[in-house]
Amino acid sequence: MKLKSSKMALKGQKTTSDFLEWDKMQTIVLKLERDNDLKFALLIATGSYIGLRISDLLQLRWNQVLNQDYFTIIEKKTKKTRKITINPELQIILNRLFVQLQANENDLMFVNRFGDKPFSIQYVNSKGNRR
Repeated sequence: MKLKSSKMALKGQKTTSDFLEWDKMQTIVLKLERDNDLKFALLIATGSYIGLRISDLLQLRWNQVLNQDYFTIIEKKTKKTRKITINPELQIILNRLFVQLQANENDLMFVNRFGDKPFSIQYVNSKGNRR
């Protein structure tokens, strides 16, 4: 299950990406859950449904999205305020993974293995390249 080429971009370097078909995304999320890679299943699902940049995704907390119809953020790159509607299908995935991850509502959604900092963008890129 390879998502993109194995070449890593340097920090600050322009990159390109390709689209991921919706059915394939849903299959990837289910496979990641089956393989107990719950945090990455959460990242792929959340990113696909709400369409934020990775820098904004990594700052999300559970209490912003759980059992909410929408949330508001200030985008890191553009500094624009954005209201994000949460799709009901995503809400089902969020609730399921929240329970499986035994998370706290005040926790960041995408925390490192120590539970104290969000994933780094470099970590997400390197892990995505291994798939």
